[in-house]
Amino acid sequence: MAGRRLARCDSPLAGFVAAGVQARFNLRTLIKLFPIEQAVVYDVDDNAAMAFVAYAAQLGIEARVVSQSRSAVAGTDIIVTSAPSIPGGAFLDLDWVSPGAFVSMVDLARSWLSGIEKFDRIATDGHEQTKSQFAEGRLVFRGSYDSDLGQLIAGNRPSCISDSERTAIIHPGHVVGTLALAALSMNGLERAGEVCYYQWIKQRLTKSRLQSIGS
Repeated sequence: MAGRRLARCDSPLAGFVAAGVQARFNLRTLIKLFPIEQAVVYDVDDNAAMAFVAYAAQLGIEARVVSQSRSAVAGTDIIVTSAPSIPGGAFLDLDWVSPGAFVSMVDLARSWLSGIEKFDRIATDGHEQTKSQFAEGRLVFRGSYDSDLGQLIAGNRPSCISDSERTAIIHPGHVVGTLALAALSMNGLERAGEVCYYQWIKQRLTKSRLQSIGS
């Protein structure tokens, strides 16, 4: 849902930094929401990157592996970063992000160097959750945040204002595809209205977190 509100609706090129399960899940979701035609992927593991390319082909998407992380960011319309947590792991530069691009930081922005505040708009799953994650040391960016998922869904915050805005959402990897949960129940949104739909998402995310803790 964040992507629907913050990314350009005519976004044809997606870039992925890290090629694991999160990347695949997000690709499958994005092609339901946007006219994605091509994807580029960067991963330190060449086998993982090639496996992602094969998976994209199954979905009808032409994907290619790039040898530098910058090539998966610069010039792309939608960027998904899901890099694992490693010491000194920040390596992505905001200056690589093109005007009008949307970034989904599934890795809690841990792969991004300082300067996140330079995005024109930054959203999060939830303001209270973000405060807790920052206090626990899991989240590197304190804020401020323009909006959270609930505000975007309810329309309390505006959608992407211009084609030149650089926008982002920072959310935790264990909530796999907040965007995907929204996409898979768009019919429910139309039937029940956005407020009820938001409650449905919160229930699903809570269940997801409990399952993650119990696994």
